Amino acid sequence: MEFDEETTATQLPGFQKENRTGAKVYFCSECQSVLTPRVFKKENGEAGKLEFYCAQCNRSEYFDDNLVYVNILKRDASSVSATKVLTSDPTLHRWTVFCNNCRKYEEHVIFNAPTLAGEETMTQLKQCCVCSVQTPVTEDDRRNQMRPSN
Repeated sequence: MEFDEETTATQLPGFQKENRTGAKVYFCSECQSVLTPRVFKKENGEAGKLEFYCAQCNRSEYFDDNLVYVNILKRDASSVSATKVLTSDPTLHRWTVFCNNCRKYEEHVIFNAPTLAGEETMTQLKQCCVCSVQTPVTEDDRRNQMRPSN
């Protein structure tokens, strides 16, 4: 195979591309089609070996990397989409704390951010009742700045 300036990386034999999840996408060294992972089963009932199979040319290739898929279940506190309705919820805890956006002490509602399955820690957030800006509750907030609202 000859390469010119217009040859893309996916056209190179055995090219592998790492996607955002850390799993690699392998391409057939014969026809450059995407290889599909499957377990090659042994006849004697032992555990099989992971092979990457080309549906186009029926070729199997083996790689040292056994990672096929990664499911990332963590997210940051900024992905929580609570609205201004949250501040009118009478069941939430309220504290008067310093708001960095308003630049003065304001009432905040304190709540736990919704979690996804598999997340180990729960994030506690505070939302200003005046400007609706959400920020994580810090250790400094817990120790020094938080005062119960009257």
